[in-house]
Amino acid sequence: MAKDDQTKAFVKFRGDRALNYLEKQVLTGNRQFLIGDGLTIADLYGHIILSWSAYVGLDLKPWPAVAAYLERIKAHPDVVAGNKLAATKPSSI
Repeated sequence: MAKDDQTKAFVKFRGDRALNYLEKQVLTGNRQFLIGDGLTIADLYGHIILSWSAYVGLDLKPWPAVAAYLERIKAHPDVVAGNKLAATKPSSI
């Protein structure tokens, strides 16, 4: 196995493990956010990290709770407003 293939396999293993943990331990029941009942910095950071899945070709279908969480955070009014501001006036953030 080439070094690049070993690196990819390691990253996939770690990513799968983290997504499995989110799916089975954190985003259970009716939980809408990572901590508490409202959007926190943890959710915003989670949104950023999980959004990278689209850029690296990672399909979140095996983790439906994680995929739903990402969509929920992306649709949150504060996130929508922040993304709009960043897209139209990046120097303001």
